[in-house]
Amino acid sequence: MKNRLTCSSSWSSATGTATASSLWDYEAEGEALPAEGDHSIVLDGRGAPRAIIQTLSVAVVPFDEVTEAHARAEGEGDRSLTHRREAHERFWRTHSRSPRGFDVKLPVVCEGFRLVHVIPAGVRPARSA
Repeated sequence: MKNRLTCSSSWSSATGTATASSLWDYEAEGEALPAEGDHSIVLDGRGAPRAIIQTLSVAVVPFDEVTEAHARAEGEGDRSLTHRREAHERFWRTHSRSPRGFDVKLPVVCEGFRLVHVIPAGVRPARSA
């Protein structure tokens, strides 16, 4: 998932320093997991590039074992574990790319990152030849 859709509020306001993905979705798409040191392009809801992040840490844990600290680091909603669980369960029940969908033991890829660069709205990156 070199390009990923992320809540714009978490990275653009610099409150988010973590994200979470379904391991089952990675498997369904045949994608490699992020690794420490990787750089990724963050896309907005329209698929436009909005930021570049660098992965600092990766851990795979069951959905019901994701920590309060990770929920705060995601920077979404009220930053609580309750909000995180409700929002992610709703998302994966509706939008999972894996036929397995959602389960409380779903393996979650918890990724810590740092914001490297914000790409202003409307700016298109140059394409290499």
